[in-house]
Amino acid sequence: MTRAIGTLGDLFSISLSMGGYGYAISLNPILAFFDLRTQSEMTLDSLDCVNPKIAFKAGVHISWNKRWHKIGHCAVGENLMQPVDFVRQDIISKDLYIYTRFPGNVEKFLERLAPPEECVDLDPLWSWDPEQIEARLEAHLNNTEYTMLKNFKMRTQKKF
Repeated sequence: MTRAIGTLGDLFSISLSMGGYGYAISLNPILAFFDLRTQSEMTLDSLDCVNPKIAFKAGVHISWNKRWHKIGHCAVGENLMQPVDFVRQDIISKDLYIYTRFPGNVEKFLERLAPPEECVDLDPLWSWDPEQIEARLEAHLNNTEYTMLKNFKMRTQKKF
């Protein structure tokens, strides 16, 4: 059973180590992280949470709820309710699988075997630690590569 990440539509602020704040919205069972940094924490009514520009979507370890501040709840736009594909690599066979999550449905998922070329732009199916998400979000907002993600993508693109 997959653990819920807040309630669908919960909005969170994330204090960033480089200063300022990032934001995420719960798509239960994943979070969508906004392509937005502000110097001071914004309120719900000053954010576009129905049609935000999204940096990435990811599953996050349950410990996130001790670090990030819930700033409200809003309706989730249809654009955010589309299925989200991730890539998973079997540890033994090295086969790649596309794993599809459905926002708003904690139990529903699909998984299928996939060739490497279909997985090139997909994020890994990980339960990210909050610190990893914060570092990844900061890298994205600074237009730099997040090394951990780059290394995973290089590994999954190799021919085995």
